Amino acid sequence: MLEKEYYYEPTDTTLHVLEHNLLLVRFGRATLDVEENTIETQWIDDTLRLMLSELEGDVYIMLDLSKVGDAEHISDESKMLYVQMIKEKRIKKIAIFGWAKGWDLYIKLFQFYAKNKLKAFTTEKQAREWLIKHGYTSA
Repeated sequence: MLEKEYYYEPTDTTLHVLEHNLLLVRFGRATLDVEENTIETQWIDDTLRLMLSELEGDVYIMLDLSKVGDAEHISDESKMLYVQMIKEKRIKKIAIFGWAKGWDLYIKLFQFYAKNKLKAFTTEKQAREWLIKHGYTSA
């Protein structure tokens, strides 16, 4: 059940609190250039920090990349912001699903920094099952 939602209109991206400490980041479309990507990533970082301040305990995240495709432009600043988010101690696991082949390199880069914290899946069901297997429980 959806508890709370934050919406970023320029790219139709949403951050949801789905249930007890389970967050869903659903990207609405690929960013058109590195400037738009940086602004979107800053919004995600700011919103994630706000959400973490409102939640207690460990947090688990699912990232839905199914609408992004291969056309995403990821800025260097965005990469650094994502690495900082990945390293946040309260974020225990991050499951990516719906990713296109063009994301392979970025996923491998983020996995390097994630230290077994991040994994990619084909479906949302697989992503959720992995999070449950690795400690996520609904309250």
